[in-house]
Amino acid sequence: MENETPEQPVEAVEQPETPAIPEPAPTEESPVELQIPEPAPEPEAPAVDQAALQEVSERILKSGGQITDEDYATLASAGFVDRGMVDQFYAGQMALRAQQQAQVYDALGGKDTVQGALEWAQHNLGAEEIAQINRDLAGASVAGQTTIIRGLVAQAGGSQVKTLKATTNAVTSEPPFQSASEFHQALMDPRYKTDKAFQKSVEDRLSRSNIRSAKR
Repeated sequence: MENETPEQPVEAVEQPETPAIPEPAPTEESPVELQIPEPAPEPEAPAVDQAALQEVSERILKSGGQITDEDYATLASAGFVDRGMVDQFYAGQMALRAQQQAQVYDALGGKDTVQGALEWAQHNLGAEEIAQINRDLAGASVAGQTTIIRGLVAQAGGSQVKTLKATTNAVTSEPPFQSASEFHQALMDPRYKTDKAFQKSVEDRLSRSNIRSAKR
């Protein structure tokens, strides 16, 4: 019997581990905030120099509606870029001023009476008083301007001035003004710009006053 070679033990070969397939992680949807999306902010408009704009407007009106290239540029910076519309606006303002002036002239006896009173004030009143009267005139209605200039006519010694129909025969306990200063104090009273009854009272007192300012 032939000698049999003993079988060699077979070594086990290690198999590489098969990588595990990762399980998908559970997903959770983030809660969505319930809001209407806000529009993107609009770019800020350039700041407008209100003082410069007011100065330009006053200069245009005082010059009789003459508008320079520099004036157009200032107005354009405030959004008034259409020159045709600018021209139309100031033409309307000049027409309105002319209409208001005509009403004041008619109430006080004509242009000559009004201009004479203004010239008298220029040469006889102080700088501060003139500045205050001009501010009052600029912010007054036609009735207010009439009352203010009526006072100047009275101070200047004018006699041919129409009186208001409402106060011609009025009987009132309000005394007449004793001085120009007293009249101007009444004009500076805050009620004069808002209180119709107070305005009427001032006009009535003025119609019965004989006030003059000594030349300075």
